[in-house]
Amino acid sequence: MKKTLPWIIFGIFCCLFCGWGIKLDHEIKKLEYHHVIDDGYSYALDCVREAEIKYWGYKSDLVDEVQSYIDLIAPTSNLRGYAIVEECEKYNVDVCFVLTQAEIESHFGTKGLGSKINNVFNVGVFDGKSIYEIDKKYKPDHPNESIGLYLELLTTNYLVGKVEEDLMQNYVDKNGSRYASNPDYEAMFSAKYKYICENTKIKEIQDIMHSYAVKCNR
Repeated sequence: MKKTLPWIIFGIFCCLFCGWGIKLDHEIKKLEYHHVIDDGYSYALDCVREAEIKYWGYKSDLVDEVQSYIDLIAPTSNLRGYAIVEECEKYNVDVCFVLTQAEIESHFGTKGLGSKINNVFNVGVFDGKSIYEIDKKYKPDHPNESIGLYLELLTTNYLVGKVEEDLMQNYVDKNGSRYASNPDYEAMFSAKYKYICENTKIKEIQDIMHSYAVKCNR
């Protein structure tokens, strides 16, 4: 028995080694199918890593650019640039579009009824309603929380078979109801959107960030 034990152990080791070798070979073949492999070095892995680094770099730049614009227009606003960037990425919405709406509706949460209930985009705030008549769900604890509230409404009721540019021409939901009663809302919106795009790097940075997000499969 003592003489056969080493051979048994050796046999088990060989089985494990062969199994691992087969799995490794399978993974390498998968990489070879999609990417170039040279002496075990994956250019694909390097490209993804580089894209990931670039993505986070541009995302940081985008947050700074958005925050700078908010600080410039409404220095007392509690709305944060990082929250806008995160939510816009989650819902895949144009950051400049969201900034435009936030500025028009409540000057980034510093003016009007929206400023009193932390509702930056005036979601659920209708003409003639007092603060006491507004549903509690439209009174978040912080302005940042109103971003998701707004984007959920935007993507499920307004951006249905449409893109942001369509709404700047005719800002109505899927049932034909207007977002705002002001007949000049679209003209005002388009002008402000154009101003933000032309006077900041927000649009440019978001587009680049998105391209790297695609490259690193985000």
